Amino acid sequence: MGPPQPSGSTAPTSSRSTAEFPSVPISVKVLPQIDERCFTYCTQRSNARTFQSEPVCHTFCWRKVRNHERLMLDLAGKPGNVQLNITGSALTPNPEEDQALAERFHAEEARLRALALSMRASRRPAEKEDVAASIEAHVRDMKKEMAQRDAKLEVREAGMDAGEKRDKVTELRKMIRMTNERFYKYSASPRCAANEGRIWHDSRLVQFYPFAPPRTDSWSFLRGNYIYYARGPARATEQMDNMRHVGLGLGKEWVADGAWAVRDNGEKREKESRSVGLQELQAEASGILGGGKQPRDPNYAVLLSLENIPPTVYASLDRTLQRIYNPVASLLERYRESFASGQQRRTAGMLWTTAFDPEDGPIGTLKKLGEAFVKRRKEEEREREEREKEK
Repeated sequence: MGPPQPSGSTAPTSSRSTAEFPSVPISVKVLPQIDERCFTYCTQRSNARTFQSEPVCHTFCWRKVRNHERLMLDLAGKPGNVQLNITGSALTPNPEEDQALAERFHAEEARLRALALSMRASRRPAEKEDVAASIEAHVRDMKKEMAQRDAKLEVREAGMDAGEKRDKVTELRKMIRMTNERFYKYSASPRCAANEGRIWHDSRLVQFYPFAPPRTDSWSFLRGNYIYYARGPARATEQMDNMRHVGLGLGKEWVADGAWAVRDNGEKREKESRSVGLQELQAEASGILGGGKQPRDPNYAVLLSLENIPPTVYASLDRTLQRIYNPVASLLERYRESFASGQQRRTAGMLWTTAFDPEDGPIGTLKKLGEAFVKRRKEEEREREEREKEK
C-alpha cells in the first residue's frame, strides 16, 4: 500500500496521449538502508585566517544507488503517465506525517521529471542532426546500390527476349521490396525518428548517470557503487544538500572520462567563496592591480564509478593482493600442519624440559654460577689471610 496522494497534487504527464502510453502504477519498496557515508575534514592556516580566507575542506563519500532509486531515475526519463508508490517501511502511524511524506515524494518525482524534460530538450537538436545525417547516408547507399543494379541491367538488356526481360523486372521488383523493407526497419529502429515530434522508447535517451554502461558485466556486483571526492567548503555544503535528493548531483555539469567524472575543475565561479592560501591571495591581488588574468578556482568534485573501472586495474590489484596473501597463507598453513602433526607440542615439551633441567637448563646454569662465585670469594679470603700471616 502506497502513501496517500497529496491533496491538489498533479503528477507530471507526457505530451503524448495516455491511450498510447497508459498509466502504469509501479510499487517501489524503500528500505531504511544506509546508501551514503561521508567524511569531511577542514584545515586552516594562520596566514589564511589573517586574511579571512575560507578553510581548505575535503569531502570523501561512498555512495550506493539502490534498486528503488535506479527505478525512479529510469522511469523519470521515459514517456508516459507513470505513477510511483512507496510501500511499507516509509509509512508512519501518523496520517499527517504520511501526507507530508507523500508530498515530498511527489515533489522529488516532479523534480526528476523536470530534469528529464530539460535534458531531452537540450539533446533533441543534436539528435535530430544525427538522425538526419544517418538517414541521408542510408538513402545515398540505397541509391548507389540501385544505380549499380540499373547499369548492369541496361548492359545486359540488349540481347534479351521478352521472357528474360520479364524475369529481370520481377527480380528488380523483389529487390525494390527488400530495399523498402530495410528502409522501414531502419526507420523504426531506436537510431532514427520516423516523423517530427516522435519520442523514442529508449531509456538511454535521458541518461542521468554521467557514465556510459560498461562493455562487460564482469563487475556487475559493483553496480551502483560510487566514490565521491570534493574540495572546498562550498562543495561540502553542496554535497550535504544533495544527500536529500535522488541521483548523483543531478543538474550539474559532469565531464566523464572512463570511470571518472569531474565537475568544476579549475573554473572561476563568481559570487562564491573560495578556499585559498596566501599565495593565491597574492596572485589575485597582483592580477587585479596589473590587469592580469584571474586565478583558477582550486575547488572541484570527482566521482568514481567502481563498475566502470577497467578490468586491468582490478587484475593488477588482484595480483598485488595475491603477492601479499599467498606468503601469509602459506605461513599459516605451515603453522596449522605443525600443530596437527604434534611438532609444536614436542617443541614446547623440549623447551620446558630444557628450562627446568638442573644441570644444563637455566636453573643449572644459575646454580653453577653461584657456586663459582662462592668458590671465588673463598679463594680471595684465603689469599688475604696468607698475606696477613706473612706480615
